[in-house]
Amino acid sequence: MTPVVFGLAIIYVVISVGFVFAAYAFAGRPVARPLGGAPRVLFIDDNADLLAVVRLAMEAEGCQVQIAEQPRQGLEFYRKNWRNIDVVLLDFLMPDMNGDQVFQSIATINPNASTILVTGYGDAQELAPLQKKVTGCLLKPFSMDELVRMVQAAADHLKQPAFLLC
Repeated sequence: MTPVVFGLAIIYVVISVGFVFAAYAFAGRPVARPLGGAPRVLFIDDNADLLAVVRLAMEAEGCQVQIAEQPRQGLEFYRKNWRNIDVVLLDFLMPDMNGDQVFQSIATINPNASTILVTGYGDAQELAPLQKKVTGCLLKPFSMDELVRMVQAAADHLKQPAFLLC
């Protein structure tokens, strides 16, 4: 019997300027299962709720997921464990360091790191330089199906060069 894994819907509601409420709900349709092994993922994002839900859903898809709510915490984990991380999911807007700064630090540790920018930030001009450097880009809100496919493609990127577009 094949287990059924449910997708994830992330719903953002703007309450007022500067305040966004995010609700997470599992949808009733199966999502793609990772092929070719279970990717080992590090997700760095300052949204603790999003980290928890994505971790739960990605682990249900067979991925091994580590999370870091602070950029420096994520970099320290990556520095110690980079050989055991296939894909880094990276938010752009975070306290203390932005995604570009974190990416540069990751690239210093491992120039071949497979990194996906996961962001709700919409300034195309500011994101453009980083988009040219990362393996892929996923805009919030996203579906779990999109995330799983992108993580698997990025993990496969380690085996053969590919680029994922936003």
